[in-house]
Amino acid sequence: MAKKGKGQTQGGKKHGRRFPWAIVIAALITFGAAVALLVVYGGRFFPPAPLPKERPPALTINLYFSDEEGTRLKAERREIQRGPVTIKDAAVSAIEELIKGPASGPAFAATMPKGTRLLSLKIENAVAYVNFSKEFMRNHPGGSSGELQTIYSVVNTLTLNFPDIKKTQLLIEGETQDTLAGHIVISIPLGPDRKMIKD
Repeated sequence: MAKKGKGQTQGGKKHGRRFPWAIVIAALITFGAAVALLVVYGGRFFPPAPLPKERPPALTINLYFSDEEGTRLKAERREIQRGPVTIKDAAVSAIEELIKGPASGPAFAATMPKGTRLLSLKIENAVAYVNFSKEFMRNHPGGSSGELQTIYSVVNTLTLNFPDIKKTQLLIEGETQDTLAGHIVISIPLGPDRKMIKD
């Protein structure tokens, strides 16, 4: 009687190893469940990297200083603030930069008396009420031309850069004054004077 060979059973039929379909199916189900969990809850465990913050654009305006001859006003371009700001914030920044003086060398000269400080600024009915410290008047060198340039450096800087400001009222220590240095009336709100500007 012949012996049974390897891989043979009774009846002479061969039986190879069966493919492990159950293991494959279980692995696929596990993989699919893992993917689904990552899709649904992945953000909690692997939050996306934050996007780099873009710097908000700067607000660029014209500041009006005296020209090299000291007879007219001349515009100096300057960036004053970044990001969304109110008109009041921008106007305050503009006056503070005006007080600092020009940054473009001998082609420009300061118009604001030394020691001048901005005490407050408010805008009502298209009028900017700009309140300066006493040095604005006390330290002014005088002269009708110098007085005009000081006054309209402020008025033109505000009214020509900010459409919502039509006129400017100059105040000193919270009070109106007849003149700044004896020549030009400043007791009323003043509109821009483009004739003062050098092309």
